[in-house]
Amino acid sequence: MQKDTNDFLREKINKALRDLNLEKGQRFIVKEVSKNFDDPFYLLISIILSQNTTDRNAIEAFLNLVERGLDFRKLNSMSLGELEEIIRISGLYKSKAETIKRLAGFLSKDELFLKNLCKKPPEEARRELTSIKGIGKKTADLFLSVYCNMPLFPVDRHIKRVTERLLDKKMDYEEVSQFWREVLDRNLLKEAHYKLIYVGRKFCRPKGEKCDLCPLADICRWRSE
Repeated sequence: MQKDTNDFLREKINKALRDLNLEKGQRFIVKEVSKNFDDPFYLLISIILSQNTTDRNAIEAFLNLVERGLDFRKLNSMSLGELEEIIRISGLYKSKAETIKRLAGFLSKDELFLKNLCKKPPEEARRELTSIKGIGKKTADLFLSVYCNMPLFPVDRHIKRVTERLLDKKMDYEEVSQFWREVLDRNLLKEAHYKLIYVGRKFCRPKGEKCDLCPLADICRWRSE
């Protein structure tokens, strides 16, 4: 990426995202769990539940688990079928339950695994976390960013779409993540993740986009075409 392009985008994007206020009622399960619980297991479970569903459904599934005592030892001994029913509302509940069971089993052998990730370099921590089947790059990056405060930038489908339109080119996960890590101020990384998801949900939709209202419209190459 050319330096002058980065310099131009950096100033404009950082200002636009700092000035953007989330609409009242917008919910992000990861944001809520990280604010109300100080347990890395809770946080990682919330991220797993949030995959390919609404935050509202993910939150309900998470609260169902909390009501039954969200503890990796309990989940490790719980039957897969019972866990599936508890989190059914989150969608893709069979694969999510399998991932949660694998994670619970892993922590039963090494309960400090998640906390110890924070002591490692980001790439090493990411490799170790994604070695657990069912935990991908986005899940790992989001966990390490929020819990360990690592300078990573997780990318979901909304952020990918917003970025590709902003730059008017196709990009893979790593390219999108690198772009935001290069452009955003370090202290804006975490909050920008939520704000870009909001932009993708509210304005930069797959269909029926609202470019005239989008806070990034003035610097969007896709819109200017």
